[in-house]
Amino acid sequence: MASATALQLVNRVLTRMRDPVVTAFTDPMPLAVLDLVNAAVWEITANRKNDFDIRHDGEFLTHPSTTFETAADPPVGQAVLSNTSKTGSRLSSTGTHLTNILGDTDRTLPIVSRMLVAADTNFGSTAFRVNTAVLQGTTLSWVFPNEYAGTTDTTANAKFFAAEYLLPDTVRDLVSIQHDEGPITLEEVDPRARLEELIPRPHDTFDKPRWAGVGGFDVATYDSSGSAPEPRLRLILWPVADEELALRYSYYYRHPRMSAITDVLSGPPEEVISQVVGLAHAEAQATLEKEPAIGLANMANLNKKIEQRENASNRAAGRRNVVHPIGSSHRIHSIHGFPGQTLSE
Repeated sequence: MASATALQLVNRVLTRMRDPVVTAFTDPMPLAVLDLVNAAVWEITANRKNDFDIRHDGEFLTHPSTTFETAADPPVGQAVLSNTSKTGSRLSSTGTHLTNILGDTDRTLPIVSRMLVAADTNFGSTAFRVNTAVLQGTTLSWVFPNEYAGTTDTTANAKFFAAEYLLPDTVRDLVSIQHDEGPITLEEVDPRARLEELIPRPHDTFDKPRWAGVGGFDVATYDSSGSAPEPRLRLILWPVADEELALRYSYYYRHPRMSAITDVLSGPPEEVISQVVGLAHAEAQATLEKEPAIGLANMANLNKKIEQRENASNRAAGRRNVVHPIGSSHRIHSIHGFPGQTLSE
């Protein structure tokens, strides 16, 4: 595998354009070429599942469910919830355990948090999504998408849990996921479906995850004292984790946009990096150099070579005996409903 800095890539394109090389991205021309280089990288990698974009370094801890007890001395591993009050969509209580709602971002992925109050006389079997939470002194508050319709009986205990995790921006798609306690089946889910459509009443089962679904984008529950996060690729785990487990995953890498001269395009082999340079140069011919006929012809030729490289790679893989992971179904399924079932459309 090879790598190239953003400055090296831009200068290679400028050389083909017979323009002077640069040492910084300050003038309009190198900035325009940099934009074309980024576009070429995404053109070659974004919609293709290249072996060189597979990474195996994904790892996070599951977020264990937490019961906020009203007792002054709750059991070990549980937190105190007292003096609960309601204002519209906001609930507040005396407590300092913000990470029990948001998750520990040093140990796990961002999560979508939900709250269940089993003793609630109105909604004891409904888990409500939590949009934001904040800690101000010793007052812990959390906000729902709409006005909270449940009761606020201070004798009731609240259970917070997470079934949805938001993957890093550099994760384009998952290849596999596992933990050491047992196998996990990975499936692709309908990106339009809500959690409850895929897994009705997820809070009925708390155990080690045996199923994972990837699909759609969502926004994590976040600390409202900061800024709102951007949407990320959604990973659903079921059953809902009741303890911390180390999950490891392999994925297709999404190359981030390069902006600084030292930013690196890493992973692709040299022939792919040359194709990036060639595609960026062809686009520059069509736009910056006002030679659209030549640029379009070169782009068509390069795209043909890219397809030939992909086809050759697929044929080479077909000649090998592929060893699949233990317990693997050899593929990712596409589903529209609860694991093993299909919702009517």
